[in-house]
Amino acid sequence: MKKILIFFMFLFLLVACGSEKEETQKSKNIEYTFTPTDETSVKLEGKVPLDFVNGEIPPTDYLKEIATQIMKDNPKYENFFIYFTFPFVEYHQKASSDVSLYYLASKSKEDTDFDITPMYSNLEFTKITFNENIIGHLGINKLSTIAPITVGTPINDIIAKLGTPTQMDEGEHKDNCMYYIVNDNRQMIGILYLYVKDEKVSDISFYSPIIQYNKSQKNDIKSYIMGSKKYESLKIKELTDIYN
Repeated sequence: MKKILIFFMFLFLLVACGSEKEETQKSKNIEYTFTPTDETSVKLEGKVPLDFVNGEIPPTDYLKEIATQIMKDNPKYENFFIYFTFPFVEYHQKASSDVSLYYLASKSKEDTDFDITPMYSNLEFTKITFNENIIGHLGINKLSTIAPITVGTPINDIIAKLGTPTQMDEGEHKDNCMYYIVNDNRQMIGILYLYVKDEKVSDISFYSPIIQYNKSQKNDIKSYIMGSKKYESLKIKELTDIYN
């Protein structure tokens, strides 16, 4: 009787393990739509629209998995240029580039793997209103929520508060970083640039390529960010509306 009981327990464990493995495999299946936009005898170019996955923006590993599958499904091509788009923007004025671009996955015949390049780092050159669900992602933060940030603060504390920066600098200034800043109406109002030395904030800058703040306004915004001025005291039109 004891042997029979052990046998059924072993059989139950086998079935349970099999079910778990099947669920894991299903969770790895990624549904996507690929639309070719340009093809030659050796090149395939196209777009893949994305959306949130489990409440998060798809990471680069997710994009690479899709790009790899597209490559496997199209073995006759040698060069691949796959543009991933994301619904960042609710409204924008005329832009010189596609404001929905997220990442480009590219691979030539000689490459061993896909190169994943961010494409959203030029949004500051367009007057835009972000979708509500994008705030708090990709380094996009409301001005009214970011203060105080003071010189000497560990950069890891800033990242824990504001999230991964929109962009990191390169070369000798690779520790410096920038965040997109919006008003309470989710309209892009500028860039917070943090200078970093010895893993701590050494200076703070706020600017905009499209909004012409005067020196006094920029100083007021910087003073608020550094904690010496209240947000309610900032009398700057663009902090409410950048379009009018």
